[in-house]
Amino acid sequence: MSAKKRTAKKAQAMTKPKVLVSSAVFGEENLLEAIYADLDAYGYEVLMSHKGTIPVDPSVSAMESCLKAVNECDLFLGIILPRYGSGKEEKDGLSITHREAIRAIDRGVPRWFLVHEHVALSRQLLEQYKDDSVKDRFALKTGMTYRHTPLLQDLKVLDLYELAMRHDITEVRGTRGCTSVRERAVPPLPGSVAEALA
Repeated sequence: MSAKKRTAKKAQAMTKPKVLVSSAVFGEENLLEAIYADLDAYGYEVLMSHKGTIPVDPSVSAMESCLKAVNECDLFLGIILPRYGSGKEEKDGLSITHREAIRAIDRGVPRWFLVHEHVALSRQLLEQYKDDSVKDRFALKTGMTYRHTPLLQDLKVLDLYELAMRHDITEVRGTRGCTSVRERAVPPLPGSVAEALA
């Protein structure tokens, strides 16, 4: 390959929009492989820890490397699964996926969240037992406890889901059965990504 072609190819790669895919990994490798392949085929530069495309700095934690990638992405795709995920810095701390979502929201990055049906169902079922006096997390009423189930590993999954719902937006236009928000013009995500969750 000539130097001219290499330079042109490098310039083209530099202009690809960077999409960070944030998700728990364990048990979802096939789903993540499919999403990576679809986004890559559509011309995105995909940042995904599962694929090793998030630059890792050995002098900082995995959490810090992932948060740095959120700072560098153009688009954010969060996948909320029944399993909460790992990478917590403290025993009861937030997972890497949760912290990535918070960072993307704080930055105002155009974002999408795909939510597993078990998470949405669990939220509906547990809503009647929610302690409404607790504002910063999904907590059950006094005297009630939640135990891990295959349907939902941890109530923090519901915290992440609530965060993704954009309760701060009072008017939503153009919906067809789901919330759809466009703050600015961004390239659409391929339909096959959503189909991969089905």
